[in-house]
Amino acid sequence: VNRALAAFRPDHYVCLETELWPVLLSTLKNKSIPCLLINGRLSPRSISTYRRFKFLFAPVVQSFRAIGAISETDRQRFIEVGAASDLVVVTGNIKDDTRLPPNPERITATWSELLDLAPGVDVFIAGSTHSPEEELLLPLLKEFNDRGGITIIAPRHLGRLKAIESLMKEQQIDFDYLSELKGGRSRSHSLVLVDTFGDLGELYSIGTFVFVGGSLSGSGGHNVMEPAIWERAIFFGPDTADFKEAATTLENCGGGFRVDDIADLGLRISQLQEDRNRLHQVRMRAGEAARALQGAADQQAELINKSLVETNRA
Repeated sequence: VNRALAAFRPDHYVCLETELWPVLLSTLKNKSIPCLLINGRLSPRSISTYRRFKFLFAPVVQSFRAIGAISETDRQRFIEVGAASDLVVVTGNIKDDTRLPPNPERITATWSELLDLAPGVDVFIAGSTHSPEEELLLPLLKEFNDRGGITIIAPRHLGRLKAIESLMKEQQIDFDYLSELKGGRSRSHSLVLVDTFGDLGELYSIGTFVFVGGSLSGSGGHNVMEPAIWERAIFFGPDTADFKEAATTLENCGGGFRVDDIADLGLRISQLQEDRNRLHQVRMRAGEAARALQGAADQQAELINKSLVETNRA
């Protein structure tokens, strides 16, 4: 730690999401280098450990000049384990602070052309999926395709592509790799498997329905606001522990739906396909919810700027 600090000579140390390294933080404090924690969260599992060993963790959280907590629940948990109440503020989750790129219409048109989408076709995207979600989803995707729709699977970890490919071959489901379509090949099948990095965020622009993975596999879910900002109808399973506030916001406004299982997911999609007016309302509410959560990044940046100003004055 001392060698690293001697090499980098930081003016400030800012960490995200409760990466609490006691030796580093105590050394920074001894060297009078301000420490800030942003996007801070304490899960129910973590807080039980912190409570039990408060004598160890209290000095750690007290090392921070300021803590930007994701929610009021997280704020109270930090205070409970030793942080000063006036140093912990709720700033929201920067992962929920999603914004459209400057040219959303062009992005939608580009992907529609690349995937050769007919006007008005329904597209179902399963994003950031984990095992065994692909296996659970395949019958639903096949049924969706049989009704004339296009489906896209984007696994969270590309190292699982071979296993997913074998699974689809076992079930005699044909598909195209996204990389081949980007390379100039024409789409031949109704299912596309995403085997590229960094494209999912833009692919959401062409989705009609989006299932956010990790929520049926016990993995805590993924960012539901990433597709919501594109005004998609969002679905997720029971487990959204890592994006609890965002998922709840979507549920409460009617822009997203928590499903119990694949049968429930299929039923809800079918209902929305039959009721296009309601589908339009759902999509508008999803976009409104995403826009309502914007601002967390600005608040957390301001927390850092304030600390920088205070240090410069000193």
